[in-house]
Amino acid sequence: MAGGVTPLYCRAYGIKSVVSSASPWNFTILFFAPTGRRKEQDMRSKHTRFITVFAAFFVWAASAIAQATLVDLGTAAVQPGSWGPEQLAAPATVLVYSEADIVASGTANLAELVDQVSGLDARDYGYSGSVRTASIRGSSGAHVVVVVDGVRLNDPRVGAVDLAAISMAGVESVQIIRNGASALYGADAIAGVIYITTKRQGQPWFNARLGTGLHPLATALGLSGLMPTQSLSIEAGRNLAGLDLSLATTVDRASGQFPVLQTGSLVALENSGLLSLGLDLGARAGFLTGIATLTLHGSYADRGIPGSLSYPTPEAAQQNSGGRVSLAWTKDDILDGALAVETLVFGRWDRVDYSAATGATLDRHDAATAGIDLRASGLAGPVLLRGGLSGELTGVESTSIGTVGRIGFGVYAVPELQLGDFTVSLNGRLDFTDDFGLGFGGGFGFSWRDDFFSLALNGAQAYRAPSFNDLYWPDEGWGRGNPALRPETAWSAEFVAAFGLPFLKASATPNVRFVKDLINWVDADGWLGPEPMLPVNLGAALYYGGEARLEFDQGVIAAELGYVWLEARNLTDSVDIINAPRLPLLPRHSLNGSVWFRQVSWRIGLTGAWKGGRVDSSAFSLDDIFLLGAACRVSLGQGWSLALDADNLLNAEYQENPGYPQSGLKLDLALACRL
Repeated sequence: MAGGVTPLYCRAYGIKSVVSSASPWNFTILFFAPTGRRKEQDMRSKHTRFITVFAAFFVWAASAIAQATLVDLGTAAVQPGSWGPEQLAAPATVLVYSEADIVASGTANLAELVDQVSGLDARDYGYSGSVRTASIRGSSGAHVVVVVDGVRLNDPRVGAVDLAAISMAGVESVQIIRNGASALYGADAIAGVIYITTKRQGQPWFNARLGTGLHPLATALGLSGLMPTQSLSIEAGRNLAGLDLSLATTVDRASGQFPVLQTGSLVALENSGLLSLGLDLGARAGFLTGIATLTLHGSYADRGIPGSLSYPTPEAAQQNSGGRVSLAWTKDDILDGALAVETLVFGRWDRVDYSAATGATLDRHDAATAGIDLRASGLAGPVLLRGGLSGELTGVESTSIGTVGRIGFGVYAVPELQLGDFTVSLNGRLDFTDDFGLGFGGGFGFSWRDDFFSLALNGAQAYRAPSFNDLYWPDEGWGRGNPALRPETAWSAEFVAAFGLPFLKASATPNVRFVKDLINWVDADGWLGPEPMLPVNLGAALYYGGEARLEFDQGVIAAELGYVWLEARNLTDSVDIINAPRLPLLPRHSLNGSVWFRQVSWRIGLTGAWKGGRVDSSAFSLDDIFLLGAACRVSLGQGWSLALDADNLLNAEYQENPGYPQSGLKLDLALACRL
């Protein structure tokens, strides 16, 4: 089975840490020791040390900003976000969603936004608190790197990121690469990258949004079924004495009786409750003749895990908590603006607690990462040269895999040549880690554009590092990890042809991706079958297809239509592409579209989506999915607005993942203020 099988709720983590006072810079030093399993009290001790390390970093970073001479920032040519995909990847191949685009979409989190992008999908398990991972052109979530302000969020144990946990509050832009990008962002970017830049501007602003989900057909389930979800987000910013300050906070809640459609009736999905909190703080100021940006982020979520229809878990629960800090320093006026440099120092900590029954913690996993990126870019005639060095320490302590760590270093270069309407770019990156050796990513891009047309061709080699679960899972009878695993390797290419007028835009993007050495959990003899299980480099898969999109905007009326064709073949046991088995659950054909009628103070629209040609793991055909929706946006004046979205107007019963029924007709009502 291509793509591998990774245990979902594993047990894991641990790091020994100390703050060195020998240097005036007070660098944090992390020591990793393979000490095996830890008892609960030992874990608490190490978690205290985690907090000590990060607290020391917070104090150092904050004091550095506080002691800086504040200057007028002006408009910098190079900002920390200038190392996002829009600047690094080949032109015309990056999807960019601005703050205005995000607001117009009405999406509250990254999973909802991704669902609106052609070729992307956020896997949906049917209830508000479910974990939703990214899929780009049929990939697994472990093949997509998610970055916020230069800091990777991928879980070192399993590789994926929960997109539903990433709020759109305080986000300035979302950039997406739908092609291999290990040359730019290192390991795991086999299918692409989702890069988020938060808002750090100095102009005063205040935004707030209060929303609730309504299920009008679920009256029999009481108030908890009729209004199962609520959300609140607040974001603000201003300049204070030369210091740009920003804040974004979110609260999300879901009842424990989320209504879903099952065998023609609405039923309550028990144990589906959610309470999540998020806080993001930012400060930006002039420092050492450059610009320093400090970001602090914290989050907590408590959710029920209802399980599937076949394997319900009515008492299971999971708590996720984490913190993130980064300090970026940029100077863009060296040699009269011909050279720019940036340093990014960051730290991250995440914890997962899982219990099968109320009050009994079964699994605990902690992960901590500290890293640094040193980057420079300069002009040499028509050539723009970018390059950098990176280093990262990652440690995991887990009730499953004990205490393990990884040390990694990388060097990368991204030269770009621009001659009139033509741009040629090359990129390459070499990574070294102490557990699986060398990893290489490379790529090229060629583009041409004029006032109406643009063409681009990309090619890339990318790789995915084995996860800690794959490498270090202990021998528990049913299976064990494999320290001899090699990285997965992929080659991909895409061609982009686009045409644009002020009122009409069209694009087509054929693409192909081949992945070898896919990590699969098989029995110890190397065959798919009974226990004991062992991860091995066994599989190969081929993905090919294309996306086409048409957009029309003539003032009063606006419309969009997108089509995706995807063939995903499992080549593990066959090189016959035509007759090779298809990968399960991936739609062969997808259509999505919308039509909007707009006036000065309001607009209404219809949306539709269809997915067809899916098969299950036994190659049996699955039902097509057709969803019809409607939306209304009304301006109330003075920065206030009201939004109403209706999903699944036909009350269709369907499952995106077998065993996880979806909700029927649903309304989302939101009141927003933007000042």
